Formats: sequence, C-alpha cells, structure tokens
Amino acid sequence: MSEAEVKAPAVQRTPSITDEGKRIRNAWEEAQELRRPFEAGWQMVADYFYPSANFTVSSSTPVFRRNRRVVTNTPRQALKQAAALFVAYAIDTTQPFLAPNVNRGMALSGRARWGKGPDGRELALSDASRDYLDDLRWQLFDAQMAPQSGMVTAVARCGLEFLAFGNCVRWVGRKRGFGPRHQHRPLRSCWWAVNDDGEIDTLFFAWTLPVWRLKTAYPQALAHPKIAKLAEDPKKARETVRLLHLVEPRQGGVRGAVASQKPFASLTLLPDHDMFEVKAEGYDSFPYQVARMDLWEGSPYATGLGFDALPDAMALNHFSGGLERAIDLINDPVLFAPTRLFGNRLDRRPGQVNVYDPVNLGFQSLRDAIQKADIAGDPSWAERRIAALTANVEKVFFGTFINLRDASNVTAEEIRERRDLRQRAMSYLVPSFDRDLFGKGADRELEALLEEDLVPAPPAELSGVDVDWDYAGPLAKAQMLTQVDGALRLFDAAAMAKQFDESAGDVVAVHEALRTINDSLGNAPGMVNSRAAVAEMQAQRAEAEAQARENEAMTAQATALRDAGQGLASIENAGQPAMAA
Repeated sequence: MSEAEVKAPAVQRTPSITDEGKRIRNAWEEAQELRRPFEAGWQMVADYFYPSANFTVSSSTPVFRRNRRVVTNTPRQALKQAAALFVAYAIDTTQPFLAPNVNRGMALSGRARWGKGPDGRELALSDASRDYLDDLRWQLFDAQMAPQSGMVTAVARCGLEFLAFGNCVRWVGRKRGFGPRHQHRPLRSCWWAVNDDGEIDTLFFAWTLPVWRLKTAYPQALAHPKIAKLAEDPKKARETVRLLHLVEPRQGGVRGAVASQKPFASLTLLPDHDMFEVKAEGYDSFPYQVARMDLWEGSPYATGLGFDALPDAMALNHFSGGLERAIDLINDPVLFAPTRLFGNRLDRRPGQVNVYDPVNLGFQSLRDAIQKADIAGDPSWAERRIAALTANVEKVFFGTFINLRDASNVTAEEIRERRDLRQRAMSYLVPSFDRDLFGKGADRELEALLEEDLVPAPPAELSGVDVDWDYAGPLAKAQMLTQVDGALRLFDAAAMAKQFDESAGDVVAVHEALRTINDSLGNAPGMVNSRAAVAEMQAQRAEAEAQARENEAMTAQATALRDAGQGLASIENAGQPAMAA
C-alpha cells in the first residue's frame, strides 16, 4: 500500500447501498413504464370529472395537453353523487360492515371448524369463541369510526378515484397509543407491482416536503451532502425535496420480528439524490390496499366509470360551450351600420348617446339603417343534445338508479323495484372495492389493535388462527333482508306442519334463526343474549325444571304415604267396634 493510499481519508460509502439504490431505481422505472399507458387517459378523465388531479408528476412522463376550458360541471356532479351512493352502500357509520370468519384459518391450523363429538352430534366453535368474534367486529368498528382513525375520510376519497379512474390506494398504519390510522394516497403519486399470484405486494409512493420540514421529519437526510448544503442556506428553507416510500416483500421475513426482519420492508428514500435512504422500517403485513375496477389484461392497472362516460362528457362540454356562444350572440348580437352614419364608433354601453347624421340615412329610417347579424343559429338543437348527453353521463354514474319518475302517482312497488335495481347495480362494484380495500385492511387494523392491547386475547380455541373478513355492509344487509322473510316463512311452515306431526318443529334451529334475523336487520349483538348466556339460562331452567319435577314427585309420594296412612287408620277405626262387640 502506497503512502498516498494510507493518508487518503476513508470514503464512508457502503457498496451494497449503492447497488440497492440501483435496484430500487430500476424497479421504480419499471413500475412507471407499466403505468404510463394509462396516464393520458386518466388525465382526460381528470379534466372533466376530477379537475384537481394532475398526472404530470414524473420527469420522464410527457407533459399532457390539458383542457383548460370546462364549461359544465355536470360530469363532476354526477361523479360526486355516484361516489356518495357508492360509499353509502360500501360502509355503514352506525354498524359494523365487516364480519370475522375463521373457517379457513381453523382448517389451515389443523383444527376442524366442524366435526362430531363422542355422542355423534355435530360440533361447532364454542359459545365463548363465537361471542368473542361477535364482540371483535364491534371493537374493530369502534376503532374505524374514531375521528382520529381517518377511516371515513380515506374511504370517501378512495370512492371518488375508484369510480373515476378505476384505481384507488389506502394506507393503514399504526398510531402509538391509539391504534389503526388510515390515509388516502393520491393515485397520481402511486406506482405498484404484482407478484406471481397477481396480488399487489410492492408499492411506490412519492411526495414532497420543504427543506425546513425535512430536517425535522427525517434528520437522517442531512447526512447527504446536497441536502445538508440546502439546510444550511436560510434562503432555501422553503425549497421542496421529493421523497419516495417503498414497501416490498422481504425474503426470509418473520412476523413479529424486529423492523429490519419483518416480512415487508419499508424504505423512505430521496429519489433525486441517489436513492439515499433516510428511514428504514418494516411491516408484518402489506400496509397498502389497492382497489381496482376493470383490470386490463397483462397490466396491474385498471380503468373506471370515468372512461365509460368520457366521450359523452367531452361532447357535453363541447355543446355546452357552443350553447354559451350562441346565447352570447343572441343576447349581444353583431350589428351593421352605414360607414358614415356616426361620427365615431357605435358605443354599445348602456345609457350611452350615439349622435348620427340623418343626411346619410337617405330614404331609410334608423331602424332600417342598423341591422343585427343573425349568426347564432338555432340553440334548441344544442339544448336537446345537451339533455341527451347529460342523461348518458348520469346513466353511467347511477343517476337513473336514484331518480324515480317525475309523477304524483309513484307506487310503493316502483320504489321497491328501484331499490332492488340499485342493489343489483352495486353488487357489481362493491365486492371488488371491498375485497381489496376492506378485507385486507381489516388484518392491518386488527394487528394495530392487538399491538396496542385494545382488544382482549382470543380464547385458546382461536389462538394462532388466521381471520378472514367477510363483507357485511349496507349492501349485504339490504340483500340479507330476504333471509328475514325466509325465516318468518319457515316459522309459519313449521307451525302448520306441527298440525300433522308434533315433532316437526324440531327441524328448525330457532335460536340460530333468530340470530340470523337480528344480524340481517343490522341490530347490535347486545339486543340478543350471548350464546354462553343463553346456554347458562337453559341450564338453570333445566335444573329448575328437574328440581320442580323432583319436588313434585316427592310431594306426590308424601301425599300417597299420607293417604295410605289415613286409609290404614280408617280401617283400624272401622274395625274397633266389631272387636269390642
């Protein structure tokens, strides 16, 4: 080793970090390439339906030509009304809209969900376990509806993007001392990739921070020389720096391990500064939930209802603009006048006096001399076309599913049919939204609640069992009302059958039927007694009945003995006179 090499200061750079940065940059560029074919279409949808979205966020993305003159808000209002209806069918702010399901988890853990006991009778989960699951869904719901969770706001914003663009992203994290926290991630700032099973397991999220906030939020960023130089200059404190959050699977990760060994790696980087790492964390499960509507074959991205309504929205904007111009020409027409009629240009301001030379009129009157140009056309054609296009846009966004016909003789049957129509229409969209957004998000929420000790430990029967979450929201409840009608009809049929066979009523599981009715009506579990409480009451009642039968038998026996004693005494008394004689 030479003397120069010995005196040279050591370079504090780890080659693996540089290699890792190159790998991440390549993965991000690949994700950007996959999304780029959709960005032009998303931008066109945003121009008419979602003006706040701008997809020109990447330096490598071409600048799109945006429509700067939108003359109608009909598409935007149609989207907002549809999103309100959609979210109302997706979640309920008064009752749980997710129900825990352990059937698959019990099977995977080697514990039979259903089986036979020693007496040959069917077994199910214990009453304590089933009551625990009922309580769990209400505990999860309470955490979701807490104002600090941000769940309702995040879902509402996701609903807008889901209907407009066909994609939306929600992040579920954990707030110390509180539990789960939800945030909506703008679609324009997210890129993702799928694994071999088609599930999203990698997501990039980009955002910016001013230098003065970056120093506080991510002090590790000051280790980069360029960021440190920016931070030293007070004049550049408000300059923004772009950050990139990457969550991806970690090979060999273990649930419950320290952050650096969890199944999902979480890295916060400076993409414009050599992918410099400013924070490293980890997750036990994927924290991002991505809902997608109409997936394109071979792509992880989708399109939404905004694409379906876009041609009509563009035509509606065009004819609305034409109608405005026609009205302007009718209201303020172009005028014609002889060249030397006025000394100056005609002043068309209200109340102004225009002096003219009557000599130049010749044999004409002033009315004949000044003519207006009828070049506005016939606006009625545009009005009819606008009405038809508006109906088309509203049809795509469920407008026709909300409005009843405009008449005074609307019947209750028509109202029920319109309700059923809305339910069938929403049955196409809500499951795709729920499957990717709520089911997976509930796992993250439950993890946060368990880590914060906000829910009790499960019974031994459920310990270590994976939980699936079934949708049980307003749409499911509306559809489950048919079960109420079915249960009531079953009770009527059983009552009629008892006229022919007294044991016919044994077919009906009355208690579970009543619980099904209670769930279908959306009532809280507190309105019915728990299974354990019912079992205890039944045991007490059976014990009381057994004691009553025993007391009755003992009373009957005592009565019999008493009557027998009285009989013997009567016989003896009857025989005494004869013996005396």
